[in-house]
Amino acid sequence: MIGVRRHRPQPARSESAAGPAAGRQIVVSSFVDDSRLQGALGTGFTVLDKLAADTRVIITDRCATARVAALRDALPDAGLIIVGADNVADHVEALGAGADIYLARPVATIPLVAHIRALVRRQDVSGAARPQ
Repeated sequence: MIGVRRHRPQPARSESAAGPAAGRQIVVSSFVDDSRLQGALGTGFTVLDKLAADTRVIITDRCATARVAALRDALPDAGLIIVGADNVADHVEALGAGADIYLARPVATIPLVAHIRALVRRQDVSGAARPQ
């Protein structure tokens, strides 16, 4: 299982002048252990702790409807995974606010990776959020 931690602002990771490695799928996570997620996703993905213009998937802790709407406005084509409590009201609220997927805690690595890959695959098929 991936441990859940509260979001703590972290210094930006340094990238090369050209940004993250070209052709990689950018996944932004505010609570999942980045190194464990990166290891599970493999070399085709880069896990960051801040939004980038070419972000493909955002994973965030349970957040208010307004925050989900703001993420949708900022990156309308990015997949949005919300992780929160296992109750129906939170599921319905998050999905109604624009989340693509709602996962209940604790989140296991394998299903999380499967959801990330499915969102990216769906984006590729629809032509949305393709890197420039």
